[in-house]
Amino acid sequence: MKLKMAFQALIVLGLTAVAIFFILNTGDVDTTAPTQAEVEDAMRLLRNSLPNPRHGYIDFLEANQNLRGTTPSFSAEISGEFTLDEGDFAVYIVNVPVEGLYYFSLEYELPQTFNDIIVSLTVNGVRQFEEAYTVTLPVFWQDETKIFPLNRFGDETVPPQVQIHG
Repeated sequence: MKLKMAFQALIVLGLTAVAIFFILNTGDVDTTAPTQAEVEDAMRLLRNSLPNPRHGYIDFLEANQNLRGTTPSFSAEISGEFTLDEGDFAVYIVNVPVEGLYYFSLEYELPQTFNDIIVSLTVNGVRQFEEAYTVTLPVFWQDETKIFPLNRFGDETVPPQVQIHG
């Protein structure tokens, strides 16, 4: 019995000592912003440490600095309805007047699904950067009505949801 109490006291004493250590230990945390050289060194280390180097969007922009600031104004509207199954693809041919960095937008309607759809994007048959392999088309929802039904306790519940265009 005395041994059990001594063991419990030893555990309480040890836990108290650990708690006091963590409470009183402020630690030295460096909160200064890194210099540009440190950032570049870190990026170089990350790039060189990967077995298959990534070519992300930022890398794409850095490699195409000659096109920075050249976002020509160009608009092309392509419309049509079709259904794609897994593994299918759609090809759109758009001839742009000059070389530059273009932004594009996409309107889409997904079949009744709860899952986001993941597509990939190529330009001239090439994926320009890593993130183009997985472009997520999210499913968007809205309330079917703004009248919130009541449950058996008289509390408001969420109205039915309907899928809307992306």
